[in-house]
Amino acid sequence: MKKITLNSLLILCALLLNNSMYSQTLIKQEGFEGPDYSGYTTSTPFFDYPGSDYFLRGNNDSTCLTCWTNISNYEGSNFLLWEDFDGYVGGDGTITITLDPINISNYLNMELSIGMAAPDATYNRYETQDFIMVEYQVDGGAWIRAHYASGGPEGGNTSGRFRYDDNRDGFYNASETVIETSMVSFNANLNSISGYSVAGSSMNIRVTALSGVQEEMAIDNIRLTGTFTLSAEENAMESLAVYPNPAYHTITLRNPKQLVLNNLNLYDLRGRLVKSIPLNSGSLEETMDVSNLESGVYLLEIQSNNGTLAKRIIKK
Repeated sequence: MKKITLNSLLILCALLLNNSMYSQTLIKQEGFEGPDYSGYTTSTPFFDYPGSDYFLRGNNDSTCLTCWTNISNYEGSNFLLWEDFDGYVGGDGTITITLDPINISNYLNMELSIGMAAPDATYNRYETQDFIMVEYQVDGGAWIRAHYASGGPEGGNTSGRFRYDDNRDGFYNASETVIETSMVSFNANLNSISGYSVAGSSMNIRVTALSGVQEEMAIDNIRLTGTFTLSAEENAMESLAVYPNPAYHTITLRNPKQLVLNNLNLYDLRGRLVKSIPLNSGSLEETMDVSNLESGVYLLEIQSNNGTLAKRIIKK
């Protein structure tokens, strides 16, 4: 049973590899759907005080029902929402939400997105001090800003709407995107922000925010995506080629880098081993006779010192 299950998975992997090798992949998603503080930490615990002062996870609260019900277009059941915590948070009055470390090995061209909303977006109530900032850090290096939103003077007032910093220059501009009650996802390509190809082993992501006397803010669904790349060993394995395919009588495995191959195992779609050749060889080519096999699709499992690779074979 284990052999059938293993090889069914290998067949599926082979089919997927043939169709899409370098597509954009979801690396991490945090939608705040689990228990409190699961997958992330906060610089201060969630709190809820009378007078609409709160920092909470969920989608409803008796203290300020309209603060929750005004929010739309969020994913799942929960999001983070806060208002007026400058009097309840120590230090500089900000809160920080930090995601658990993310393994980014073998990923390039990464993009970081976050959903933001303003439960009361109709008033000129957001000041320059009110902000949401999203930053990332690779392998313990410097924190780099990926997203920023804030209030600022607008229409002759000292306060304005809550707006996303479209050009990421750090300055409030009354022509930039207004963040309203409908949750909107903002996306940033990390290579474009940093000016170089972002890569490493581990990434940290944090959201820092400050809310003044009556400014409500909400966030949801932080996503990190990237292009999956092969390791040096996997790249070496990908140099292996099988021809002809489809095949009538024999298949030949070409080994241009002359990797040490251990075994060639051929399975049918039921996961049954139909042919096996032990090798322990670094030959440029290896041949397998398939003339006595029924027509159909098979999986060739190539085992080597560099790892294991699956190739889909069609027998005519």
